[in-house]
Amino acid sequence: FVTVVVGANLDKFVVHEALLIRYSKFFRAALTNGMKETQEKAVTLADEGPETFELFVHWLYYRRFPDAAKGDNQELVDLYTNVNDKGCLETRHLVLLFIFGDRYIIPGLKQDSIDALYHYVCDKENIYLPQFRLVRFAFENLPSTSPMCSVLVDLYCYFQRPDAYDDVGENELPPSALLALLARYTSLAHKGETSGKGEIEYELNLCDYHEHETDEEKKACKANQRKKN
Repeated sequence: FVTVVVGANLDKFVVHEALLIRYSKFFRAALTNGMKETQEKAVTLADEGPETFELFVHWLYYRRFPDAAKGDNQELVDLYTNVNDKGCLETRHLVLLFIFGDRYIIPGLKQDSIDALYHYVCDKENIYLPQFRLVRFAFENLPSTSPMCSVLVDLYCYFQRPDAYDDVGENELPPSALLALLARYTSLAHKGETSGKGEIEYELNLCDYHEHETDEEKKACKANQRKKN
């Protein structure tokens, strides 16, 4: 086992070392390089939030996020989601989990966070987009080319109502996010012009936000997404 000390309050989590090493290149390096962490079987993540880490640990053991329908602990389910808050809590956690996965090199967590966010927004009758401040946080903590930034931009371009921007403060979104939104809207406008209809016809594909290692893997994933749709 390994003790992971998280956050300003030094919350301690005891986790199977083999799982950390298997799924995270960061933990693999920290726990096998012969340095202090290897000897003490302890890693400190002072800048992380304990809630994010607790949800990561659940994912680490079950490869999914908390779900009451699957018998998960109700306190953990309540930590992860709130059915009455229009998705604010769940989408927040998914973005934070992606950032955590990016920071500690956990590809599986990143992809599962993207997938869950995509399906949360796209598969419901009532569309609840992540809040603007969450988009800002993502762009401030990830490269603008990150799949998470890309999916946030695409979800806003695809689903958001024009009047939703009426009350947005001038500093609510960072320049990088505004440029990404502008570039996406411009691209879509040109598609509408070249279609000859003046209309934009396109569909989102979850595979576009996956970091596949080979072209073959990407083609197979795209084909799989088309079948599901």
